[in-house]
Amino acid sequence: HFLSAEDRADKAARQFQKMHERAESGDLEAQEQLQELGHEAAELCLTAGETARAAEIFEKSGQVDQAINLYVNILGQPEAAAHLFAKRGDHERAAALYEAAGERERALASWIRWTSHADDPLLHLDEVDRLGDDAGQALLDTVVEERSLSRDNAELFYRVATAYEDRQRSVEA
Repeated sequence: HFLSAEDRADKAARQFQKMHERAESGDLEAQEQLQELGHEAAELCLTAGETARAAEIFEKSGQVDQAINLYVNILGQPEAAAHLFAKRGDHERAAALYEAAGERERALASWIRWTSHADDPLLHLDEVDRLGDDAGQALLDTVVEERSLSRDNAELFYRVATAYEDRQRSVEA
């Protein structure tokens, strides 16, 4: 007796879920098998037309690039992909995808996380400003809050102060 593609996918997904639970509980053997089983289960789900389930399995099995590809290119869910980029510290890509998804606040948070730690956080101030009236101000505030004034970053603090002053003048005008 032959199983349909949907039944094979369902069986593989359930096996994967059990293995995932074992791996999360600290079972080292399960952790090693998780990625292989995840890939197989996700491929069966794709064959059965269960793309969302496949993306979730890819994500849970650590195959993030495959999950991102499905979320962005097949499912049209840039916010799900943005979350995965943010989770692995790629806040630049996360910001762009959150923005594409219309998630302005999350886009701003990702832009600030990415740019505030950059060597020159003001390099992207204009891009951050696109997200709203107070977005650039939030970036400037974060830079000042997260860095201490020192000889090494005195020029940066001068540029931040100048940007504050420019913003104040434009508000008064």
